[in-house]
Amino acid sequence: MPGVSFRLHCAAVCLALCATAFSKNDVSSERLRAASRAAGTIFRGTVISVERHAPSRPNQLGTVEIAFHVDEGLKGVKTGSTLRVREWIGLWTSRDRYRIGERVALFLYPPSLLGLTSPVGGDAGRYPIDDRGRITLNPPPGRTSSSAVSNSGKTLAPPARFTHQQFRQAVRRALEQ
Repeated sequence: MPGVSFRLHCAAVCLALCATAFSKNDVSSERLRAASRAAGTIFRGTVISVERHAPSRPNQLGTVEIAFHVDEGLKGVKTGSTLRVREWIGLWTSRDRYRIGERVALFLYPPSLLGLTSPVGGDAGRYPIDDRGRITLNPPPGRTSSSAVSNSGKTLAPPARFTHQQFRQAVRRALEQ
């Protein structure tokens, strides 16, 4: 029969795991609620083209046009359609934001008066989809791996991954609230 200290240790580990799971889901659901409210378009899709457009006049902005095949439209776009969005080219100075063939779930702001959009909250409105079709709701900044190491060297909790059905249900619940 295990000793008291072993049972206390097991209970503490279980409580810590439960607290992490609940806080992660609460954070994810709150992020989804906020992103859903601000978004004009929500969908899962695949990048099919990326085209840079340099300004042709002095007062014109450079843009990047990204075309997506909409695998599932959840708000503002139909499943199976092609969605073309334009972003300000300044968002692309540090890195390419999309690659052809990349699969993502996006919450996009409604287009501005100039016809430009971007993910809600920057990269907070953009979620990678892995090879198994799972949406990663809270990847560490710049990473999509199963775990990460913080600056202090501690291992961080793995990101939350959802099937497309779970993601759809979570977005619909967020839109209803």
